[in-house]
Amino acid sequence: MPFTQGNSYGTGRPKGATNKVNDKVRAIISALTEAYAEDFDTALAHVQENNPQKFAEIYLKLLEYSMPKMRAVESTVDLAEGTIEKITVEVKTKPKE
Repeated sequence: MPFTQGNSYGTGRPKGATNKVNDKVRAIISALTEAYAEDFDTALAHVQENNPQKFAEIYLKLLEYSMPKMRAVESTVDLAEGTIEKITVEVKTKPKE
């Protein structure tokens, strides 16, 4: 059957609608995460005591989900000669207590 104006077939998913399967999977993962949150805290504390290096690896991997990764950005600035008069860098150290 050829397409005709006003035909409701083939209009697809409405804008903003979510995939039902993905919604179910997200709900299951969310429920599991909530159910094992306290166990995870306990397990992570155990790893921290017994294997600090492994704890650091896990911690750094988890950070990726809570903080955006930094990336290098190149920038070039074309300054006319004589526009910068002086640049001063001051390094201070904390006094020992």
